Amino acid sequence: RIRQFFAAGFAFVEQSPAQAQIAISAVYGFDLEFKERIYAAYEELFTLLIDEIVAYGVDRQDFEVNNPNSTAALLMSIYLGGSSLLGPDGRIWFDPENVLEFVLNGIRKRDGKPGNEN
Repeated sequence: RIRQFFAAGFAFVEQSPAQAQIAISAVYGFDLEFKERIYAAYEELFTLLIDEIVAYGVDRQDFEVNNPNSTAALLMSIYLGGSSLLGPDGRIWFDPENVLEFVLNGIRKRDGKPGNEN
């Protein structure tokens, strides 16, 4: 699920770079009214992240997180930050698989034995 989140998100940015850049700029911009609208638009995606990805991974004991809301916010920040870096060819600098591995290394459940990190 988390793989699909990053793959679909990065694909959207590459297919619709102008629209994506407007949304990303609004998230990091100074226009508070527009920022609130963007946050409202992303609220459904944020809820999906919490319920269908983070909580699902915790329930399956794949993920070990202390705060699902904070984890979802970090995932969204990684997505928005990573997808905002486009090369001159309109492609995102980061490979979704590399981003996925980075994220999973942070939230993957460990077995608790020193030196034996899944």
